[in-house]
Amino acid sequence: MRTTVLERSRSDIGTSLPCDSPPAEPSPYQEWESPPPDTGMEPDPLEVPRHERVVWKLAHLDKWRNHLQTLSHYDPGYAYDITHEYGIDWTTDPDYIPEIGRMHFNENDILTPQTNRHRTLQSEAFHTLVESQAENGQAVTAEPTVTFVSFTYPKSMIRPDLAVLPWRSPPSGRDLEDALFNIHINEGDPAPLLVVEITSPGSTRPDDLKGKMQLYAELGVAEYVLIDSPSKNAPYSLRAFGLQGGHAYREAVLQADSEGIPNYHSEALGFPIRLRQPDSPSVETARIGLQAPRLQWFDASVARWRDVRTDTEHQLQVAEAERDRAEAERDRAEAERDRAEAEQLEASIGTMRVLLADSKPQAAQRVEEFWRRHGAPAGHLVAALVKDVVTGDAPLETLLHTGLDDTGKDIPDVDHSSAT
Repeated sequence: MRTTVLERSRSDIGTSLPCDSPPAEPSPYQEWESPPPDTGMEPDPLEVPRHERVVWKLAHLDKWRNHLQTLSHYDPGYAYDITHEYGIDWTTDPDYIPEIGRMHFNENDILTPQTNRHRTLQSEAFHTLVESQAENGQAVTAEPTVTFVSFTYPKSMIRPDLAVLPWRSPPSGRDLEDALFNIHINEGDPAPLLVVEITSPGSTRPDDLKGKMQLYAELGVAEYVLIDSPSKNAPYSLRAFGLQGGHAYREAVLQADSEGIPNYHSEALGFPIRLRQPDSPSVETARIGLQAPRLQWFDASVARWRDVRTDTEHQLQVAEAERDRAEAERDRAEAERDRAEAEQLEASIGTMRVLLADSKPQAAQRVEEFWRRHGAPAGHLVAALVKDVVTGDAPLETLLHTGLDDTGKDIPDVDHSSAT
C-alpha cells in the first residue's frame, strides 16, 4: 500500500495527531458502515462529519488499514485516500473500482448516496455522446480506468465520468472492451480528446475544479467539460475549458443560442453542446432522476438540438404526425367515396326518372324514395332494369330492393316475396 496520499492528506487536514498511537476505542467502521435502526435516541453513524472521520483515521492508521483489508474488493496495489470512505459495497472515491456503489459527502460534509439526478445525467450524457459520435468516429466510454505518471497529482490512476477517445477502432492488438475501459497513458495510449466530469457538491467538486483540471491539462486532454452544481439543490450548469499552449486550461465564454441557453462549440467533438434545464421540475421527477438536465448536441444535418430523450420525443411526434396524416388520408378517401356515391345516386335517379316518370310518375317517386334510403342498383344496370319495368318484362318491385349483384341477378338469401 502507498502512504503518499495518507501523508499528503494529513498535511491538508492540518493535524499533528500521531499515526502510530494505539486506538483507545473500538473501530467505528462497523457502525459507520451498517447503521442501526433509527430509534430517535442515537445519531445515525453515517452522519459522522467527514473531518471527524479523517481525524479518527489519522489517529488510528493501523485500524483503518485493517478495515480496508477486510473488504472483499480490497486491492493492495491501490492508493487508498484517507479523505474517502470504503464500505462493503460502496465508496466515496470516484476513482475506485466502478463495480461497487457510490456515496458522496454533501455540502455539510455528511455522507449521502449519489443523487438520482447525477446518475441520470451521467447515463443520458453518455448515450448522447455515443449518438453524436456515430458518424464522427470517436469512441465514447464511461468511467474508464486511466493510468498515468504525474508529478502534481497524488494518484497514478483516475476514472473520469465520461471520455471521448481519439479513435474509431481500438489501437492495434487491443481488444475493444479493454481499450475502452483501460487507458494506459503511461504506456503510450493517447489521451482522451475530451473529458466530462459531473461534480458532486461537497465531495468531488473541489478536486474536479482544481486537482483533476490540472491533471487533465498535464495529460494533454484537449477539452475539459464540467457539468457543475455548487450545492445539492442548485441547478447544474455547463462549463468548458480548452487547452492553451499545451499546459493549462482557459475557460470558454459560452454563447447563448436562439432559446437563450448557453452553448459551447467543441472543437474536439466538431459541434456545439449545451445543457438544457428540466422543463417542469417537481419533487417526484427529482426523486426518480427526471429532474436532471440534458446534455444536448446540435445536429446541423437536421438543424435541431438532440439528446436521447429529445430524440425519443421527436420520434414519437413524427409517429403521431404520421398517424394523423394517415387518418386524414383515410378521411379524405372516405369523403371522396361518399361524394362519388352521392353523384352516382343522383345520376341513377336522373336516369330512372327520364325513363319512368312519364309513364309511371307515382312509381318513379316511390323508387326515388327507396333508393335515397337504401341505395340504388349499380349504375351500369339502372337503365336496363328501368326499361324492363317500363316494357312490363319485370315487375316494379325489381327496382325496390338492393339484392342485385353487378350483373343484375338476384343475390341468394334475399327475400323477394314482395316482387312476386
